Amino acid sequence: MEQATEAEYIKRAKRGDKEAFVTLINAHKALVYHLALGILKDRQEAEDLTQEVFIRVYENLRFFRGESRFSVWLSKVT
Repeated sequence: MEQATEAEYIKRAKRGDKEAFVTLINAHKALVYHLALGILKDRQEAEDLTQEVFIRVYENLRFFRGESRFSVWLSKVT
């Protein structure tokens, strides 16, 4: 996903656009899953954590200020 496009999806998701949020999830779910798998070493637990991370992201997206890449912020949430 291009940075400018990603920024637009983030803005839209912050305004409550669920379709934009789903686009962000689809663009980054592999990253979150692989980070979780590396930490937990268990596929099912990594899948569960991936879901939990995106729930937290949904609840806290308003705190993302854009000072770093979205993927960096996601890594920290994970």
